[in-house]
Amino acid sequence: MLTNRDQRLANTIPQENLIREPGNENFTAARAFALLMGNQTRTAMVLIQPLANRDNLAPGVIFVYGLILTKDRQKEVARQLLRALQLPR
Repeated sequence: MLTNRDQRLANTIPQENLIREPGNENFTAARAFALLMGNQTRTAMVLIQPLANRDNLAPGVIFVYGLILTKDRQKEVARQLLRALQLPR
C-alpha cells in the first residue's frame, strides 16, 4: 500500500480480513488506512469513528485515526491523539 505497487491487492486484503473478523480493531484500522490511501477519507472516517470513543485502543488504531484526522484537516485533534502514543525516539 505504501509503495503503490498493487493497490488492488492492498485494498482487497484488509477488506477480506474485516469481513472475516468484523470486530477486530486492527483489521478495521487496516481497512480504514487502505481507504485513506485511496483518497476515500470520509469513508475511512466513518469506518474508524466508532472505535474512537473506546478505551484502550491498540496503538495502530490510534495512529490510523490520527492520520485520518490529519487528512480531514483536524490537525490539532490529531496532534493531541498522536502525542498520547508516546512513540519511542
